[in-house]
Amino acid sequence: MTGATVGGASVTRRAARVRQNSLRPLGTLNRVFRYLVGLGLLAAGAYFIIIQEQFRSLEAAVITALLKPFLGAGVFQFADQFVIKLDPLHYLGLQITVECTTLVLLTPMLLFSAAVLMFTRVTWPRWVLATVIGFAIVAVVNAIRIALIAFSTLWWDEAGYEWSHILIGTLVALLGLVGAALLMLRIMNGPRRRSPKAGKKKTSGPGAEQVSP
Repeated sequence: MTGATVGGASVTRRAARVRQNSLRPLGTLNRVFRYLVGLGLLAAGAYFIIIQEQFRSLEAAVITALLKPFLGAGVFQFADQFVIKLDPLHYLGLQITVECTTLVLLTPMLLFSAAVLMFTRVTWPRWVLATVIGFAIVAVVNAIRIALIAFSTLWWDEAGYEWSHILIGTLVALLGLVGAALLMLRIMNGPRRRSPKAGKKKTSGPGAEQVSP
């Protein structure tokens, strides 16, 4: 008795083509351009560290703009600080220090993104999309963390500052960094290919393999 016929020839050829494309070496120009862009990212990271004081002032301006819808004219920027007016005689100033700046999160993301580009075969569109989304996530997460510290200090004074800055703020930053890195990897890897299963598709006719019990 002859069993069902399996169309394995076309599936095998298709899988071979996919594998051949994945193993095809990158062109010399493409590889050189990848290294140049990766080194450019590393240089940008070094430059951000050099101008970190100006960067922190920019962050203070952004945080001030984010807090204005909630605090109105009672919040303003001064250098790398955002100052909240408590009453006519008292003000609360919070400084964005080197440890609190978004650069603390962006720098490892820059290194990670540059390494992936230079040493893997990730496609350009996926790399650009993943990098932009990853950087945006860590920037937004750090802004939320700083705003959380500000409101916690307003509501619970020094105790609120200590808890939000040391414990909760650190946890939020770590979760944001890890989540951004995992999402970047997911985007760079692309959708998973479904491996063809032998015998799933049954065909008949010439070129089909005969399977007997």
